[in-house]
Amino acid sequence: QAVLWMNNTIGVPTIVIVSALWPFIVMFGMHVPIMTALLPTWMEMGYDAIVSPATLASGIAGFGVAVGYALRAKNKDDRSLGWSTVAPYLTNISEPFLYGIMLRNRKALVYSAVGAAVGGCAMGILGAKVTMFSGVGLIFLGFLRFGEYAAAGAIGLLVAFGVSLALSIIFGFEEKN
Repeated sequence: QAVLWMNNTIGVPTIVIVSALWPFIVMFGMHVPIMTALLPTWMEMGYDAIVSPATLASGIAGFGVAVGYALRAKNKDDRSLGWSTVAPYLTNISEPFLYGIMLRNRKALVYSAVGAAVGGCAMGILGAKVTMFSGVGLIFLGFLRFGEYAAAGAIGLLVAFGVSLALSIIFGFEEKN
């Protein structure tokens, strides 16, 4: 109800907020209950223009940070950690990145949130709607879930990935001892 109220009240900023906060929702294990609660509304309307696009933007933004982390790592252990989180991310498994990098590194958290928010904003402005409930497996095929809105979804996903990767490469990460 809160997400629907926000969407009806403030519109596009709703997807921006959900996109930026989604990793925290996943970390606390609340992503499944939220998606389950929204399922009846989605089935009635035939699409989701808020949470599903936000989750896809958040996922691809995290992937951009994971790739950026692997590319920018200064030592062998961090580089290995980065690439070991990229591999599962290819199949939409984000937990290794969330718990292995994002919780350890505030910059990774910020880059992911900013990339997701900007990508979510692009999707909101372009009117992207997810019409396919099932996942497609590989993260780079997420745009297929948008059906007839695939172009708008792909643009939003590219923006989310590009912003988070660029932030990661340009500004780097905190050094850990």
